[in-house]
Amino acid sequence: MRPVYMISGGITKFSKANSRQSFRLMVKESFDYAMRGVPKLRREMIDGSVVSYFSDHFTRQLMAGIMATDFLGLCPRPNKRIEGGGATGGLCFQAAWEAVASGRMDVCAAYGFETMSHVNTWKGNEFIALASDTNFDYPVGGFYSGYYAMMVVRHMFEFGTTVEQLAMVSVKNHKNALNARCQTAPLAAFWRRRRLPARSARIPSRSSASARARTPCACLTAPTARCRCSSTKMRAGTRT
Repeated sequence: MRPVYMISGGITKFSKANSRQSFRLMVKESFDYAMRGVPKLRREMIDGSVVSYFSDHFTRQLMAGIMATDFLGLCPRPNKRIEGGGATGGLCFQAAWEAVASGRMDVCAAYGFETMSHVNTWKGNEFIALASDTNFDYPVGGFYSGYYAMMVVRHMFEFGTTVEQLAMVSVKNHKNALNARCQTAPLAAFWRRRRLPARSARIPSRSSASARARTPCACLTAPTARCRCSSTKMRAGTRT
C-alpha cells in the first residue's frame, strides 16, 4: 500500500441547526474551507469522494450524500456513503484513506454532516435509539443514555472503574472542543488544574448486581503531497 497524507481540512461552527440552512450548504462551507488550505489543488484533481452521515431521518432526504456531492460539483466521479453509528465519521476517514492507499484514487475528498437539531430532542433520541436492536434493546430501553448507563455500571462492576476516571473522559472531550467554532464559549475557570478527591465510586457487590438484570468536516487525502503538519501523516491506517 502507498503512504497516504491528509493535506487539508475544513469545518463549520457547531451550533443549534438553522432550519433554513441546508446540509448541502454546510458541506460546501467546509469543502471550500479545506480547498483554501491547498491553493494548488483544483477540483478537477479530486478523483472521488466518501460521504458520511448517521441517519436519513434527520435530513428527511434519502441519498443525501449524493445531493451534497452534486452540490460540490464532484459528480459524476465515484462516491459512496459510509455509515456506522457512532463510528461513522472515523469510518469515512478510513474509507478515504483506503481509496488512496490501494491506488484506486490519487486524491479523495471525505466529508460528513449531521442535522440532529432539526427535530425535537425526544424525537432525535428516538431516531438514534433505532440504531440499537429493535427486537430486543429498543423495547426494553428506548434511549441510548439508558443503554450507556447500564454499560458503565457493568464496566465499574467488572473493572473497578471510578466516577473520577469517567469524569476525566468528559474533561478531555470538553477540552478538545476549546476552539472558535465550538458550540458554546467555555469558562476558563473550568480548566484550572486541580487534584481530584481520592473518593472512589461505589461499586455494587457481585451478589447485589446479579440480583438486578442488563458530528461537518471535510478533509482531502493524497498519496504524494506532504502534509503541512507532521501529526496528520497517515501510515498503515493510523494517524501519528
